[in-house]
Order: sequence, then structure tokens, then C-alpha cells
Amino acid sequence: MMRLTFSRKTILTIFMLGTFAVGMTEYVVTGLLTQFAEDLNVDVSTTGLLLTVYAISVAVFGPLLRIITIRFSPKPLLIGLMAMFIGSNIMVATAPNFDVLLLSRLTSAAMHAPFFGLCMSLAVNMSTPDKRTGAIAMVQGGLTIAVMLGVPFGSFLGGMLDWRFVFWFMAMLGLITLIGIAIVTPNAKPSEAPKLKQEMGILKNKNVLMVIAVIVFGFSGVFTAYTFKEPMISGAREYSIKYFYSPVDKALTLQ
Repeated sequence: MMRLTFSRKTILTIFMLGTFAVGMTEYVVTGLLTQFAEDLNVDVSTTGLLLTVYAISVAVFGPLLRIITIRFSPKPLLIGLMAMFIGSNIMVATAPNFDVLLLSRLTSAAMHAPFFGLCMSLAVNMSTPDKRTGAIAMVQGGLTIAVMLGVPFGSFLGGMLDWRFVFWFMAMLGLITLIGIAIVTPNAKPSEAPKLKQEMGILKNKNVLMVIAVIVFGFSGVFTAYTFKEPMISGAREYSIKYFYSPVDKALTLQ
């Protein structure tokens, strides 16, 4: 277990704030699609690409970026990934057209998988065996809270103010996280580069393939059901949505 200058709980809290910000960025667009369409002069159906591009980028570029950066020290890599997150959200907030918005979503998603993986890896390494599952749960809890509270709160901000303000808010969360990582995260040795052939060999396991299939079809169903719920509700009623129905069926308020 690595030596810590700051308390383990403080470090895990910073990691959880980071996963909260990243998770909110991923899902908050579901409550802002109508605003994107109206402000950037595109069809509502086209705005669904904001989720599609993000998902593809996480699946394709996330693992590749992790492989490329495997020999980097975790602390500066985390700082670099969070700087990438901040820059991407600023790109969204200042996007002059839909193409720039799509590009910013792609770059934001690319840091998603490496950031989560590094946070969980460090959380495990700084914990005793009996506390490792709790450390992973705390880091992953940031994503859970983002879905439960961050997404409806982001939709609320977008409805009360402007969708661009939502991404300025997330850039600010990213900046706080970056500063926290720079201050409290311990220095650690880079991970040993795994053998790609050995890593890919796990895909020969039928149980692993079954789990992957369940995840793919499960999340496909979730995104299919919820992506366009906000535009459908907006179109069905003559009201503006101030608090949107989140993926966990929370916080729906119509004005």
C-alpha cells in the first residue's frame, strides 16, 4: 500500500468529485436536447448524436488512450486527463455550431475510461485489502450521484439559465477536481505494461462475453428509452421543462 500525505478519505472524495463531474457531463445532455436544437439550428433527432458520439468515443478511444499512457505516472496523467475534460467542456460552452459541439463531446469522452480506471486503481492501491471494495464503491459513487442528482440539476440549470451555463459549471467542477488532484494525490509508480495478447485472451471466456453482451444490450435499451424523452415531453405539452425526468425516474417538474 502506498504512503499517503493526506487522508485516504480526502483523496477518495476528490476522485469521487471527478467521477461525478465526468458522469454528469456524459448524461446531462439528455435533458438539454431541445435547447441544443433551437440554439444551434439542427433537428432534435440530430442532437441524439451527442450521446452516440460520446458512447463510441468511450468504447474506442478510451482503451486506446489507456494503452498509450500506461507507462505514465498516475498523478500527472490524472491532471492531464482532467485538463482535457475542462477544455472539452469549455469547447461545449462556447461552441458556435453543432459540429464543434460534437467534436468537444468526442474529446471529453476519450478521457472518460482512463480517468475512471486510474482513480479506481489508485483507490485500490492506497487501501488495505479489507477496505478496497469500499474504496472502489466510493469512487464509482460519483457516477451514481451524477445520474441521480447531477443530471436533473443540470437540466434545471439549463431551463432556468442557459444550456451553456451548465457546461461552464462542469468545467468549474473539473477545475476544482484538478486542483484537488494536484494537491492530495500521492505520487505512484506507473503500471507495468500488460501483454496485449494476454489481455485479449479473456475474450475467449464465454462468461465474460455473456456479461459484455448483457451490458451492451442493457445500456442500449436505457439510451433508447431515455435519450429523447425530454423532446417528447416538450412536444406533447405546452410547457417548458425546468426539471427533467432523469434516467432513475427522479425530479420531474413541469412549469
